[in-house]
Parts: sequence; structure tokens; C-alpha cells
Amino acid sequence: MTRRELKDAERAIIWSYGGGVQSAAIACLVVDGRLPRPERIVMADTGREATATWKWLDEVIQPFLGRVGLRVEIAPHSLARSDMFSPTGDNRPVMPVFNDTGGKLPNQCSGTWKREVVDRFLRSEGYGVKRPIIDWIGISTDEIHRAKDSGVNWVKLHQPLIWDVPMRREECVHLVRRAGLGTPPRSSCVCCPHHGDPEWHKLKTQWPSDFEWACVEDENIRNHGTGGKLYLHRSCKPIATIDFNPNAAQQRLVLDECEDGRCEF
Repeated sequence: MTRRELKDAERAIIWSYGGGVQSAAIACLVVDGRLPRPERIVMADTGREATATWKWLDEVIQPFLGRVGLRVEIAPHSLARSDMFSPTGDNRPVMPVFNDTGGKLPNQCSGTWKREVVDRFLRSEGYGVKRPIIDWIGISTDEIHRAKDSGVNWVKLHQPLIWDVPMRREECVHLVRRAGLGTPPRSSCVCCPHHGDPEWHKLKTQWPSDFEWACVEDENIRNHGTGGKLYLHRSCKPIATIDFNPNAAQQRLVLDECEDGRCEF
């Protein structure tokens, strides 16, 4: 064993559960023994996670992981340093919303609501420089370009679906279905600007309370945010006024800008 491998072996394995397809596949691999047992599994509560994600976690994933004595812990949104608007004082939303000049604000939500929240939760549990970790992130081989360093000396990011059991996203879906778990919903915030029209339509028709919540957030960023007149939809129209086309070509999420792959789909 090399010195680097020895150092890695001394790190606790923490799995940052993202709530989507790739995380469901990792759950299958852990339960099947194809991946080692993580010491902890942590999911950040973004404060805006879709109802479908929580329902899938509570009704499918938690009982499934419970077969091997594991459970997903929730890092509370109260650990985030800011909510919808940047803490810098300029009231810019942390989400990559669209403005009426044809631009788009930078993405800060992945770091602010997920990475930093999980890191603070783990620090409160005793992890840190003296107790470093390997942090599993659910990125599959078709998104290898999203695999990045953590930028934190006690956290080493690792992508088991790239380096340990290489799988593409569609292979992850098949694995989860073969395990008898069904098809996992895509994990996302109810007000994610990366939604395509079919996703907005599904939210509006199947999860109306989530859609109403998104409409409130849409109005909130326009009434209180800075950086232009802001919208959640790329058309720069209020989502409450849009007749979404459920048959439109699905626009793939623009996830490259998400900071370290913690947003799944």
C-alpha cells in the first residue's frame, strides 16, 4: 500500500446523499456489498427540496438502507449562512436565475445550501483536520467533467460511480429498477431555474403545492432581489402565467456550473 493509499485508508467514508438517480444507485451498490459501508450518510436540507424527493427518501431509500443498518441523516438548512439572497448585502439570489437582459446570475446554491451545510454538520460531529474524510459524491461516468476537488484539506471528494463501479446514468436507472425500487425521481429544489417545461408541467399538475411554493419564490426574487428583473423561467415570464408544454423537448440540466456535483438529476 502506498503512502497516499494509507492516508486514504485512514479517512472515514462519508456519503453525501443527493437524493437523485445516482444516489439511489450507490444505495444499491452498498446494500449489495459492491461498495464499502460508509461511516455516515448525510443529506443537506436545502429548504426547498421537492416533496417527491422526501417521499422517495422516507418510503424507499431509508427502509432499503435499513436492511444493512444504515440511515440517511439530514443536515438542517439552519446551518446555511444565507437563504435565498446572498449574504454580501446586495440581495442577489444565490440561485442561477434569469434576468430580463438575457443574462443569468451565477450559481451559488449548490455550495451555500449543500456543500457548506454538510461540512458544518460534519464538523459539529467531530470530523475535521484531525479526523479527515473521503466524501462520496453521486456523479456517473457520463459526467466525469464535473468531478472536482473539494478545496478543503480534510475533505477528499470521491465519485464511486466513476472510479469504483463505473456506471452511466442510464445504467444507474436500470440498477435501481432491478433492485425492485422503481424509478427514482430527479432530485431538485422546487424552484430550480434548470427545470425544463416538462418538469415545470409535472410540478404544476402532479405536485400543485410545490408549484405554488415555486410561484411564491418566483415573485420573491423579483420583489426583493437585485441584478435585473429576475425570473425562474428562461422565458423571463412569471411561472404562474406560463402554459407549459409537457411534450417540449426536455432541456437537459445545465449542471456543469454546479460547484461540486452535489445536485443530481
